[in-house]
Amino acid sequence: MKIKHILLLLGMAPMPLMAQQDSTNLSWKSKPSISLMGYVDTYYAYDFNEPSTGPRQNFIYNFNRHNEFNINLGLIQLEVEHDKYRAQLGFQTGTYPQDNYTPEQELMSNINSASVGISLDKSNKWWLDAGVFPSNLGFESAMSIKNWTLSRSLVAESSPYYLAGSKLSFTPSEKWSYTFLVSNGWQKIRRTPNNSLPSFGSQVVYTPKANIELNWSTYVGPEGDDASREMRYFNNLFAILNKDKKWSWILGLDAGFQENQGIWAAPVLISRVKLSPASSLAFRAEYFGDAGNIIISQPFSLQTEIFGFSVNYDYRPVENVALRFEARYFEGGEYFSFSNVDGAYSNNLCLLASLAIQLDKKWK
Repeated sequence: MKIKHILLLLGMAPMPLMAQQDSTNLSWKSKPSISLMGYVDTYYAYDFNEPSTGPRQNFIYNFNRHNEFNINLGLIQLEVEHDKYRAQLGFQTGTYPQDNYTPEQELMSNINSASVGISLDKSNKWWLDAGVFPSNLGFESAMSIKNWTLSRSLVAESSPYYLAGSKLSFTPSEKWSYTFLVSNGWQKIRRTPNNSLPSFGSQVVYTPKANIELNWSTYVGPEGDDASREMRYFNNLFAILNKDKKWSWILGLDAGFQENQGIWAAPVLISRVKLSPASSLAFRAEYFGDAGNIIISQPFSLQTEIFGFSVNYDYRPVENVALRFEARYFEGGEYFSFSNVDGAYSNNLCLLASLAIQLDKKWK
């Protein structure tokens, strides 16, 4: 081989590497898409236990006012989406943040989400996100328009809606995704004073088909400060079957254990049937057992045991508008009472109506 040919090959050798670097730089420098979402969920609830003031029940955080028209959640959310980075910032108001964010500082209760994420590899299968983001636990969202039932199931009301921390996610294929989380604690933006340990969590999602989703999520973390620490261990499992078909199902199970306190468990079954393209019915049966009153504690109750049933009717003329009605019944166990400011009751019946709308605008 002649010297000029060797020099030519050596001169061309760096070109693929340079082209690859240029391609990577261009992907970072491309313009992101920006979207703005507005959401309002208005409601009216009638509780047949007829509390005179305040929330209907202290373990319910949604649609929790009796005999009044109110806003469960008003949300404005800005999202930035890019192949290499992403961000989300959402501000909220309504009775949901009033009830659910009580332990947080007043300003922080208006934050629904605030997070930033960055891609860690060329194929964008690895991501690192940090901030305040939805919890890895459960199949129901704080936005009721995304859920099969109008009110939240006991498995959702008794586990975190949000976490503050960081998460590492890996999506090797369309069928599998994995997430590992470090957070400030069980639904805490501000960590418990004098607590030196973070909390940890994980999530594995398997989607073998478009209409089947299997999920296993975990949480491990301390309750209390360092001097009185009790470790909490929690598992959340659910399966969504036949999704978007005429008949579809959700089967869920939450199970937790806390040191020196005991265990709690909550199975749930939801079935939904589409009556027409614009209307559907959903039926729910659920149970919550918490002998140590770890998660749900009521006055005059020695141990928590709740049986729940509900029926839900949805009318959605378009995907982003929902008119919904629900009847929900709770029956307490032998040692449990449903309490409000006016007394204690062995059961609870509530009729609920909601009109919600979600509007989205996207710019590229």
